[in-house]
Amino acid sequence: MLLVVVFLIVLVWALCASVMAGMGSLVLQKLRAECNISDVFWIGLCTAVVVLQLYHFFRPIDNLIVVLLCTLGVLGAILNRNAFVRLIRRVSGAGLWSLFGCLAAVLVIAARCAGPVVHYDTGLYGAMAVRWFVTYPLVPGLTNLFGQLGLNSNVFLCEAALEQGPLRGLAFHLLVGLFLCALVVRIVHSYVRVLGGHRENVVDYFIIPLAVPSIVWILNADLIGTDTDLPTSVISLVGLIALFDLLQENPQHGEKTDLFGSRFIVATSLFVLIVTFKTTALALAMLGWSLALLHVALLNISWERRRTLILASIGLSCALAIPWLLRGVVLSGYPFYPSSAFAFPVDWRVPREIADSIAHFGRSWARLPHASFGETDGVHWMLPWFGTAIKNRVDFQIPALFSLIGLVLALRHGTFKNLSRFWLLVPLLGGLVFWFLLAPAFRFGEAAIWATAACLGSVALQLLLPAMSQIQRRIVLLGIAAIGLWCSYPRTLYRVYFRPLLETHGLSHVPEVRTVPYHLSSGLTVSVPIITNQCWNADLPCSPYFLDELQLRRDASIRWGFRIERPILSLNMDKFTPLHRMYVSAKPTEGVCSNCHLTRPIMDFTSIGGGSTFK
Repeated sequence: MLLVVVFLIVLVWALCASVMAGMGSLVLQKLRAECNISDVFWIGLCTAVVVLQLYHFFRPIDNLIVVLLCTLGVLGAILNRNAFVRLIRRVSGAGLWSLFGCLAAVLVIAARCAGPVVHYDTGLYGAMAVRWFVTYPLVPGLTNLFGQLGLNSNVFLCEAALEQGPLRGLAFHLLVGLFLCALVVRIVHSYVRVLGGHRENVVDYFIIPLAVPSIVWILNADLIGTDTDLPTSVISLVGLIALFDLLQENPQHGEKTDLFGSRFIVATSLFVLIVTFKTTALALAMLGWSLALLHVALLNISWERRRTLILASIGLSCALAIPWLLRGVVLSGYPFYPSSAFAFPVDWRVPREIADSIAHFGRSWARLPHASFGETDGVHWMLPWFGTAIKNRVDFQIPALFSLIGLVLALRHGTFKNLSRFWLLVPLLGGLVFWFLLAPAFRFGEAAIWATAACLGSVALQLLLPAMSQIQRRIVLLGIAAIGLWCSYPRTLYRVYFRPLLETHGLSHVPEVRTVPYHLSSGLTVSVPIITNQCWNADLPCSPYFLDELQLRRDASIRWGFRIERPILSLNMDKFTPLHRMYVSAKPTEGVCSNCHLTRPIMDFTSIGGGSTFK
């Protein structure tokens, strides 16, 4: 049965990739830009997100928009059929080893995606956000129902687009794996070129170190659910690869590679896209976008060509960013929620105290999970953070080692005289500083961490590999892959991540949860989960945490959203813990509710209903 499920997942991925590539070809063909199959896929994804954002202002994400996207994809494939034939021939000419490596990686990822849906945040708010998106147009003030529903990530929109027809309830198995496959295929091609010792270039040397985090993600990352961290990391790396490739174009040379135009569009578009996926990527994205724009402005190309590329980049970036900002305002009253900056004077705006407390909790949790606010404010958190970080293989030890080796060799051989690759360190170091100060959980900073290691590590690979024999070269590259396997903790890998897959009998739906109705004085009734604080796919509206002042904005329809009636008598939003204690167990809350700490950011910071305390 597992083989059947894997085949179906790969089939859906192939269909989605074809649609994305068709849409991407429509955009790049208008710009007369040479491209490869990866470029058209990622530009197609950006185009699809633009269309989905605009559509969702007026209608739920339904079959109609899916048909429209598929029509655009087919239209692009038909109009650009000759270009697609050339691209397919170029891919098929990559060699048997490359095709075999890509197929093996895709099958392993598909097998990992066949498991059960257990990702915690999917149950807490991700599945519920997707449920709202496929049921209603964008709902004003949805954040008032549950604070995490205001985390305005377009990952949920993409999940909602897949949550149609026969895939209803199964889309959580598809999206993250699709993005990871697109990155891994690029890495395998570079790996095979360098391993064979022919036609490799400096970009391949940059990509090789990225095999380490990719292997870890393939083997033991959360690939099932509405995770926003991994898609952001994957797409950030794709954008940084495109930017690194673009920076190899010498501004003083008149001749440019055929692909520099598409590289520029891909890099700038993906940098905006990752912000719409996760706002923690803001600094990396802004600096990377600016560097790409500056580099193209300095290139020795015709004024007309430069203007066309820059205007196209700005246009696609604005088409992604402006609707996303407006969506944030509709959901919460703030364009960058949970930041309370730039608040809009709308009646559904989330109380500033709640937005600030959720932002404070997110920062505290990223610094030291389960710690008190006092322990994570100021600089008190840094020493214990480093004590934990230094034990992390994949996000600290190995990237630090790669960076150190590359830096030493660059200083020793005077490689800094060629600054083209090192310009990439500007957005990377800026992104790392922003990440460390704002929310230094490694899952938020993986792209900047590993791109820095790849940028410096590529120096070592470029200096050492060409001078090696074929056998030595293979030992080095296979050693890098072995490091990725070591970082995946191989002793428990099969038992934890792969043995359960053998019991797969089909794609699993999200878990069912038990809820009880909670009646508010406004007449609104909210379903509250009582076994766990996760709503998963419960009936709408469902929330474990909301204020008693919550009410509908208009009539008796939740379609027009929610607002908070002022004045607010108490910030006690916890409805889950008292009901959990009442319906599930008579034991003290501390011994039963392992998730009660999650109520902390939206409470009065000292207690929750019923007297439970935080440690």
